[in-house]
Amino acid sequence: METAILFDQKIDIAKEWRTEALEGSSRSAIIQTLEKKYRIHSRKRSFSCQCCSQQVILVLREESPHFRHEGKRCPSADNYEKYIRRVNKQESIQIHRVGRAILRTYLEGQVKTHGVLLEDGYMYRSVLHIVPDYILVFPSGEKWAIDYVTGSREDESYNNYIQKRTAAYKAAGFTPYYFIDASWIAKVPNRSMISLYLAESQMKVHSSIDEDWSEFVNEFMETFGESFVFREMFGVNHFNHNDKSSSVVQKYKVFSLAYVDPTEGKTWIQRFTPSNNKFGYSIYCAAIPLEKAVSLSKEGDEFQWWADDESEAMRECLNRLSIKYQHNAKQNSELFQSQNHIDSQLMIAATSTKHTYEVKSALGSVVDPSSLIDIITNDMPVELAQEIIENLRVNKFRLSKQSIEEIRHKARLVMGPIRNPNPISPGLRQAMIELALL
Repeated sequence: METAILFDQKIDIAKEWRTEALEGSSRSAIIQTLEKKYRIHSRKRSFSCQCCSQQVILVLREESPHFRHEGKRCPSADNYEKYIRRVNKQESIQIHRVGRAILRTYLEGQVKTHGVLLEDGYMYRSVLHIVPDYILVFPSGEKWAIDYVTGSREDESYNNYIQKRTAAYKAAGFTPYYFIDASWIAKVPNRSMISLYLAESQMKVHSSIDEDWSEFVNEFMETFGESFVFREMFGVNHFNHNDKSSSVVQKYKVFSLAYVDPTEGKTWIQRFTPSNNKFGYSIYCAAIPLEKAVSLSKEGDEFQWWADDESEAMRECLNRLSIKYQHNAKQNSELFQSQNHIDSQLMIAATSTKHTYEVKSALGSVVDPSSLIDIITNDMPVELAQEIIENLRVNKFRLSKQSIEEIRHKARLVMGPIRNPNPISPGLRQAMIELALL
């Protein structure tokens, strides 16, 4: 292992080696410094194992300076050998060594405020099948496995290994989190898409913010239609659908991957919905400091993998799609509007008073929105629709989820199907879009 106890101090020999190297010391100078500082204590058998308290011996090797057990081995000794073999085989060693050390510094500084203990993965007190870089141990007993991934490869064996690694962590009772080196990021030119190694799909998470984005994207699909969203949001003129003749809109789930540049202290949280095992549709990419990416949420149940302005990003996306959708609808219905303008104005004048009374009555008993739903029609005045929207925004907390869904569904019916929309005014269509996304 890389650490040992000297009386009451924890000595991290690998960290000290890296510090000397970063200051420009040569290999021989580093060995000379550490020999002078620690060799006499090693000869006196003064170093002990953190895990089992047995004596350990200092070994100064450039590839892996460490402390070696003498006599009976403990789980940490076996775990350390497995860990070093894994890193040497699967990772870009120099990049991983430096990045892992920086990641530890950030992690230690953030999780301790929650009473969470950060341990080297190989110091776990049971023999592990696959050993992570770090383990977070929560006061509740919950454990997370943290890995910094650098060894990118595109082949089935590496994909199977990452899949096996994830399964091994879960089998040991760990929740796995992967911080992927930023060199893996691959955006598809002229498309809002990303390309993926097969192994990346094994490292994705579905956080609480991803759940919000999932709900938002599915509202887009239901309101604007899949073809429109894929064309305007992702720049794609077709999409994978098992049954293109089906009128049922499939549900889309948003996931996240965390890409990091430890030396720059930066993180990119890439939100996407999978297209297949090689591509994903890019929903949003949040650029945040690494310090935040390793910080726990207020509840302490996930990392803060989100930007402060993501709610605003959702609204901007909605506005952009709404304007484009309204423009398309206006082109499709211009002729109809010209022919029916006079009739529409007469209808507004004749029904406005009646509708206003009905809206106020319906909102007075908003728990039962059936009377309100009857008012939402394709001949209702735009002013009335806006009044309904404003009142619903104020009273939304009083509505059940089922009631909100019923109102959204009625708004979509008024708009009509994406390929053959109902001939309503642009103002009313905009109002229906707002109701559908309530």
